Amino acid sequence: MFMRDGLPPSRVDVSVLFDKTLRRLGIETDFVGPRGQGGGSPESPCAGRQFETGHRNDPRSLWRELRLLWRLAEAYDAVVVRDRPLAASALFVVARFRRTPCIYWMSFPMPLGDRVGASLHWSAGRRATAALTWLRGTFAQWVQDNFVLPRAHHVFVQSQAMLVQVLAMSALPQARLSAVPMGVDRDRLPELIDLPPPAAPCIAYLGSLDRARHLEVLIDAFVLVRACHVGARLVLVGSAPLDSDVTWLKAHAARCGVLDQVDFTGPLPMAQAWRHLLEASVCVSPVPPGPLHDVSSPTKVVEYLALAMPVVANDIPDQRHLLEACGGGTCVAFEAPAFARAILDLLDDLPAARCAARLARPRLLALRSYDVLGRQVAAELRAAAA
Repeated sequence: MFMRDGLPPSRVDVSVLFDKTLRRLGIETDFVGPRGQGGGSPESPCAGRQFETGHRNDPRSLWRELRLLWRLAEAYDAVVVRDRPLAASALFVVARFRRTPCIYWMSFPMPLGDRVGASLHWSAGRRATAALTWLRGTFAQWVQDNFVLPRAHHVFVQSQAMLVQVLAMSALPQARLSAVPMGVDRDRLPELIDLPPPAAPCIAYLGSLDRARHLEVLIDAFVLVRACHVGARLVLVGSAPLDSDVTWLKAHAARCGVLDQVDFTGPLPMAQAWRHLLEASVCVSPVPPGPLHDVSSPTKVVEYLALAMPVVANDIPDQRHLLEACGGGTCVAFEAPAFARAILDLLDDLPAARCAARLARPRLLALRSYDVLGRQVAAELRAAAA
């Protein structure tokens, strides 16, 4: 697997799905990627071999990858390129020449991300950066649609919404596309225990705090909740790539007069993060709607339901589908009043909300445990490599 993220692999849809679950099913994966720029520390050591190719912005990295693939391709049943449309165009040429099946894994619409990022640069007055980012995204989109996807033996995408979008924008037959949403590692889930409810209502959020998430909506909703529950607290578990984004969010909480009632934990290991969730009354997953996030598969709702916690999320497709299929929470518009009303409704009858969340847990695991997802992915990988 040729990765965009750094080594060792730390994202759960790589470390758990490929390095753990698929390995149990007899499919071994080695990883190629930049040095030390992953999304965090892995929860367990990587079992697959790792080939570091330098830093992400090193122009020689792709050349090293091509040489590595040329030398080792015959030892592998398939080559997977993840979220790298431009690099995939070159890697697929070498793999095809060496008669190794090519698979593309699209966990994020990278070309669209560049174009959206370009508009943000433009708004901030960074015109040259905006132009270069837009050109890169436009070119990458053309390469992806006209060269990478048509030549892939199989394409994995992040969600059913992304699958529908790719089908609408390409001539790919549906049989060559599979949606693999985010899941949860059943082995790491704690046993369900009846924790006493917190003395005062506690709302918990797990995830990124970067400014593009528009978590000011959550802060504004919390202000409305506190109008009915004066002792309520909000716990934000996570961090942001830029410290300035967290500073901005704290300043917004201060302007709203609730900074002392909002706990910023910073990044935590999974077990500690989940402990904060289990000690909460309600967990929330606000994800701003739009072309990027509408095709995403947020991990938050999956983890909340796996922990049997009542959930309030907004109605992007994957979150809406999960809550409709599993129960355990409610889906609302991405607006502060809507989030506040839904949180207050759950707090008004918290025992019933917790009971519904407990019933949702086995339904969630039947849909989104990596054991289940892994069997589906293994079948597609074996078919593509046949």
